[in-house]
This record gives sequence, C-alpha cells and structure tokens, in this order.
Amino acid sequence: MKTSAVVFSSILVGATIGFGSSAVELGWFGSSQNIEQLLSVSRDARQPDLAPAGAPQPRTVVDRPEYDFGSMDRGTKKTHEFVFTNEGDAPLKLVAGDTTCKCTLSKLAEDEIPPGGLAMVTLEWMAKAQGIDFRQTATILTNDPVSPRVQLTVTGWIVNAMRIEPMDFVYSSILAGTEKTAEVRLLSFTQDDFHILNHRFLRADTAKFFEISEQNIPSDELQAFQAKAGKLLRLTVKPGLPIGSFEQELEFTTNVVDKDAYVIPIRGRILGELSIVGSGWSRDRGILSLGTVDSDQGKRAQLAVYVRGEHARGIEITIGKVWPPTLQVTLGEHKEIKGGRVVRVPLTIEIPRGTPPMIHMGSQQGGLEKGGLGEIILKTNHPQTHDLRIRVRFAVGT
Repeated sequence: MKTSAVVFSSILVGATIGFGSSAVELGWFGSSQNIEQLLSVSRDARQPDLAPAGAPQPRTVVDRPEYDFGSMDRGTKKTHEFVFTNEGDAPLKLVAGDTTCKCTLSKLAEDEIPPGGLAMVTLEWMAKAQGIDFRQTATILTNDPVSPRVQLTVTGWIVNAMRIEPMDFVYSSILAGTEKTAEVRLLSFTQDDFHILNHRFLRADTAKFFEISEQNIPSDELQAFQAKAGKLLRLTVKPGLPIGSFEQELEFTTNVVDKDAYVIPIRGRILGELSIVGSGWSRDRGILSLGTVDSDQGKRAQLAVYVRGEHARGIEITIGKVWPPTLQVTLGEHKEIKGGRVVRVPLTIEIPRGTPPMIHMGSQQGGLEKGGLGEIILKTNHPQTHDLRIRVRFAVGT
C-alpha cells in the first residue's frame, strides 16, 4: 500500500471561530456535472480537476475527520494525523484549501493517491489563547466528484501551566546595520525548579541573525505575576537581515507539561536608505500581491527602488535570485532626483503570457518549492543593505 503525507501548521489567534459546512462538503450532490456547475460560480484555483463522469472515479474515505486534542497548555504545539484512503478506481488528488485556523500546506510527499493507497494529513496546532475551548477546521480539496471538499476538525481546551509574557518578540523597526534586543518572560505556575531544556530557530535561512540569552526572574517580580519560577529571554536581532519585514519562530521545550514544544513568534521590520514603492506592494509585510492571473493574459507590476543618502549616486543593484523561474524581473536605468540626493531605479516584475498553472499563495511555511510565496532577491553594493527581498503572492490559472 502506497502512503503519502500532507503536513499543515496552524496558530490559534483568539477566541473560537465558528465553522460551517456546505452542501458540497456533505455530499448532497451526486453527479460530477452538478458539482462542476456549483464550483464554477466561485471556483478555487487550487481545486483539482474533478474526475469526469463515466470515467473511473476516486473515492475519498477519512478515518475520524474530527479529533479532540483535550487539554493543551497555552503556547504548546501538538499534532494529529488524519488518515485519507482512496477506495475508488482512479488516483485521488489532495490539495490544502481554506481553514479557520490558518493552516498552510508545507509538504506533499505524493501529488496523488493511487487506488487502495492512503495519505496521512497532519495538523500541527499551537495554542496561543488561554482559558477557552477551541474548535477549528481545515479543508482538503480533492478530485473526487462526490467529496470535492473534505472538512477536518480539531477541538480541545487551553490551560495555563506556563505563561509567555508577552506572547511574541516584536520589533517595530530596526535600522539596517544595527542590532536590537527584545524581552519575553516565561512564567511557571506549577514548577519551582523550572528550566529550558533546548531551543532552536525554525527558519534556518535567517537563524544566524538571531541570538538568545536567558536569566532567572527575581523573586519579587515573580510575586507580581503570582508565579513560582520564571526565565527572562533576551532576543537580539543582529545586522544582516534584508530591508523589509521579517518573521522567525523560536521553538523550545521546558520541564513543564510533559516537554511539549512551545513556539514564540518573532517579527519586525528592517529600515534603511533603500525602499520599494509601487502598486500591490506592502512594505509592512514585504509582499507583492499579483492575485490570480489568466495564463493567456499574463500580468506585469511596475515598482521602483528608491535610494537615499550619501551612497545613492554610487548604488549598484543586480538581480540575485528569482523563484519560481517563470517570473521575469527587469531593472531599469538609474535616475537622479532631488538634486542627486535620491536615485530611482525602475523595477518590473512580470508573469509572462503562456505561464503554466501554478499556485504561490501560501506562507513561508509552505516552502518556496511547494506552493509557498515566490521570492526575488536584489543584490546591492550598499554598505548596510546588501539584499532587498520581495515575496510575491500569485496564482496562474487557465
């Protein structure tokens, strides 16, 4: 029996979000023609083509599509594997759809499940809220006409054996070429002998720019929180990150709550003398949104890189990395403005006509090669800003 795996990650943001189900999810429509007509009204670009009527059909069977995590400590992470079986006569395709818990596809070992095969769909859940019950859903899109949308549900409640205060490391802005430190407190309400067992940064490509240290929290400060023990974590962002927004995650385990892994999000923005401007560009998120693109039409975005300061006139900008390779990136001629104090460099990013269907709408956790955001790296000779990073969100349909 052939086995494949689909892995998702999720973050619980607040109180329970309601969920619903559609007639398609309940399988009320028996023919593929009716399903196609229903989906064509607002077809999801990620939806696999349904098996045609009269041809061999896949058949989706899920073992226990709802799972109860039970009690979870706030800030911990747990996973559960949902078992998908193809009991039909044609290959079954699985694609990550929408979700109330912000799950994103991070790996697909096989792009289809053969007849008689199975797939393990894993939900990875991090509980961030406190003192609430939760019920969240994730949707799997398939090419099964009877079950084109399969809803998975996770439930449970969150307790507070340990508290992270605040819940994330936030850097409002950091000047390029400098470092900045933020603090987070880990508070134990059950362990007097509290310590961190190990830690790691989950995004390996930028891990070298982060440095963590810890120290015990004084007893008088612990009393103010009514905690038994605690650690003060100091996280320093070192020079070298590209201009724009950045995200990282610190995962660690403690001797509290059966050694479950805790994850602290890290986010901020690097500011410098170089900036990007243009329609569809979000400076805060570092993302260029191109939306859904018709393959027959293609799409072009016109941006510009502005360089200010004493290094403006001598600036050199080149194209370092482009993913996926189908993106066409062009730099225009430098133009001095404001008496030479500012240099403007046109930047064109194009999805050419005839680009085959593809999806790059996910988060970084999805991975560049597995449907995550596209990425462009511009190289510069600026002494403080060596790289400009542009993430690109788009999907190409027929």
